[in-house]
Amino acid sequence: MAKAGPREIFVDVNTFQAARHALEFKQLPSMHVKGKEHPVQVFMPTGVMINQKKDAVED
Repeated sequence: MAKAGPREIFVDVNTFQAARHALEFKQLPSMHVKGKEHPVQVFMPTGVMINQKKDAVED
C-alpha cells in the first residue's frame, strides 16, 4: 500500500487473516486506497508470533 512510509508494511484484512498465526499485527485506522471505492481495514505487522505453548516433559 502506497501510504506506508519508509521501512513500513501495511496489509489488508485478507493478508492479516492469512498471516495472523505467525505474525503479530497492530490494527490501523481504515484508509482510502487506490482502486477501492470505500476505506479498507489496514494492519501493520509488528513482530513474529512466539509460540507460548510448551510440551510437557516426561521423566
